[in-house]
Amino acid sequence: MVTRKSVYILVAVVVVVVAAAVYWLVFSEENRVRQVINSGAGLVSKAAHEQPLVLAAKSNRLKPLLADELIVDIPAYHFQGKYHKNDVATRVLAAMTQAEIIEVQVFDLAVTISSDHQAAAVLTAEVSRKLTGHEKETDYLQLACGLEKKAGDWLINHIEVIETLEK
Repeated sequence: MVTRKSVYILVAVVVVVVAAAVYWLVFSEENRVRQVINSGAGLVSKAAHEQPLVLAAKSNRLKPLLADELIVDIPAYHFQGKYHKNDVATRVLAAMTQAEIIEVQVFDLAVTISSDHQAAAVLTAEVSRKLTGHEKETDYLQLACGLEKKAGDWLINHIEVIETLEK
């Protein structure tokens, strides 16, 4: 016989399981790393006719996602070496001001947490750009990113193109 007490216990168990699942989905370290990568992709994208002030604001909002020193290895875009996050934001702003459109979409994002303070992400990025007076070009890149956790935040400290994929 089903009593009120057993119904309450069943409801309480279901609520706890749902709450744990929601907590894991929203607050897991892997999802926090995914949010950093996806936020970065959105901040380096530019819509047509976006105003310079908006671009500068997006460039500044990119800085909190980056470690103080960042290793970048993207030869196709002449972007290789060790940079301070301010320099990276400045180069991103310069690229956005030279293009009519930049679209970055992230696919197949796989995250590995290697320790409490280190993570790696491998992803495929579709990077489309249209420079003034040119046709729209699209590259498909397989990227590797390293992240470090400082003061509770995941920060990108390494970006590398593993492979340029066929279109």
